Amino acid sequence: MCADLADHMQNDRDYIFCNGKVCYKVMDGIASDVVKGYKTAFAYLQEATKHSLHNEDEVLRNALSLRIPCGRFSYAALGSAKILGVSGTVHGLTQYQWQVMQGFGVSSYTLVPSVYGRNNFAFLNQDHGTPITVTTDLFHDVATQVNRIIQQGRAVIVFFRDAHQVEDFQQSPYYGKIQNKNVLLPSLLDKDKDWIIRKAATAGQVTFAAAL
Repeated sequence: MCADLADHMQNDRDYIFCNGKVCYKVMDGIASDVVKGYKTAFAYLQEATKHSLHNEDEVLRNALSLRIPCGRFSYAALGSAKILGVSGTVHGLTQYQWQVMQGFGVSSYTLVPSVYGRNNFAFLNQDHGTPITVTTDLFHDVATQVNRIIQQGRAVIVFFRDAHQVEDFQQSPYYGKIQNKNVLLPSLLDKDKDWIIRKAATAGQVTFAAAL
């Protein structure tokens, strides 16, 4: 617990807070059912100090609990004479690949379900990027398009010509009409850039960046 607290204090941006839950980046998505030991509990406590939690008492009651490991599965404990290697592609091998492995004397195979469950990843049937012509109403058009897509529950990334144009947009009255936004500029610290990039794909998140 103390080690998790120290790690959380040194890297308190390891998580993403979304829809009232502490989430973590998993592959190309965001998962709210991932628990990283006591670090997740400390993350909820941190959000509680910001008054970011809905039904705070219930959320903290579920998050703040002692975790007692009941057991672990170890391939190493099976013994080196019983296992050659671990692969997630055995079930997809071709007939020739099976023959090659049998030529090395591998004759026994065991398939176990993935601890991550079935992969239900699928690409959305969506449009490509939306270019916006530079006009006198550029910033109005940007804000309108962004809010339209956000209402669909999607993330939005907007690239401006350069950092100066991003700053001009920030000074415009349309910038304040967009919620949940971050600005990615070359002048930011590396850790701040990394945090913004991690959040960019979160549903409802808007990220403004400079193309050059």
